[in-house]
Amino acid sequence: MEFRILGPLAVSHEGRLLPLGGAKQSALLAILLLHANEIVSSDRLVEELWSRPPESARAALQVYVAQLRKRLEPGRARGAPGRMILTRAPGYLLGVQPDQLDSERFERLLAEARSARTAAGGPRAASELLGEALSLWRGPALADFVYEPFAQAEIARLEELRVATLEERIDDDLALGAHAKLVAELGALVREHPLREKLRGQLMLALYRGGRQAEALVAYREAHRTLDAEIGIAPSTALQRLQQQILAQDPALEVPTRPVREAPDEVEVGAPPPEALKTVTVLSVGPTAQADEDPETLRYLDDIRRDVASKAIERHGGRVERAEGHELLGVFGVPFAHEDDALRAVRAAVEIRDRLVAVGEEVGSDTGVRAGIATGEVVTAGSRPGGTVAAGPPIVLAQELEAAAPAAEIRMAGETHVLVRHVASAGAGRRLGRRCMAAGSARGGAATSG
Repeated sequence: MEFRILGPLAVSHEGRLLPLGGAKQSALLAILLLHANEIVSSDRLVEELWSRPPESARAALQVYVAQLRKRLEPGRARGAPGRMILTRAPGYLLGVQPDQLDSERFERLLAEARSARTAAGGPRAASELLGEALSLWRGPALADFVYEPFAQAEIARLEELRVATLEERIDDDLALGAHAKLVAELGALVREHPLREKLRGQLMLALYRGGRQAEALVAYREAHRTLDAEIGIAPSTALQRLQQQILAQDPALEVPTRPVREAPDEVEVGAPPPEALKTVTVLSVGPTAQADEDPETLRYLDDIRRDVASKAIERHGGRVERAEGHELLGVFGVPFAHEDDALRAVRAAVEIRDRLVAVGEEVGSDTGVRAGIATGEVVTAGSRPGGTVAAGPPIVLAQELEAAAPAAEIRMAGETHVLVRHVASAGAGRRLGRRCMAAGSARGGAATSG
């Protein structure tokens, strides 16, 4: 059985689409899919299915669950317990196997593409995997529920991930010399997402490599005019630098004439990979102070925190560097750096905190966390793609900020706060920026997110 949310909600079994019933049943399935393999309380389901729940809401919920079970498990004997939608106090759990949900397949293919890009496959293998991932989309995510409050966060997250994946695939295609065929696609994407400077830069580069230097410079002027008119800012330093390179006809802009990733002529067997300095943003996550719990319960709560935090970090483009004991360390900027790594770290931290608050209410235990975020240079080494982050001031500072943070608070270093404030000029970033307040710090300033 396959569940599809990358487009209108659909369920298929052995190639045949299954009817889902009325709007409330479909919405119930969508909510359970958004929390696949997690217990969703009956109270939460009632709240999200009805803006003003009637007195019969709980009884109606039980009917919708029973009807969904009939449709998803047609061979189940009457009165037998559900095998897919399980009753688990204080609500229900939808069990979904790996690759049954198209959004999870999409994210798995994205992770495989990133690994392939740093391995022998290079940009060609990465582009193919990203193309396969993007082919899973059949329209806007959760298209049936664009006005439903319960779907808004996931719709926004998946759409951001889709466009970021497109940008990565275009980078790979540009590295392969496919600039000519990309111009039309990039033109459409820029019209659809006029504030995404990454797409603007890719269009400029594709035009320039196609011998259309004047049009590439016109594309830059259009970007400058749009950004100034819409949000009152100038293009980023990276986009300005690209314009100057185009004006100077910088040879570095040409398509590489050799493979993008080429093995060195000689490799000293047994020699450790060289160390390197990288600018990254580090997110340190730790538990809040807890009442006395038995060791088994503490291990269970740590597993919940680790699972939620790891998924959130990877979902926002980071990498889990350490997960030891009660602490977890995520790094944004390896193996690939993004202009908004600091904002990605903050978004991940907010998602981790808010998700664990909800989980704590569901399981009746304190699963809360506090977090510290810092940006700076670290030393990387080792054979892992991008290197293993070995040491650096932002690691220590992020851990200090986390240790000093009150329960459910996110503290960020001054450098990170400046970067977030700069990037957070529009959209969701601006809302995050408003949640940050300056606070004194002996290490150059810090901010807290409440």
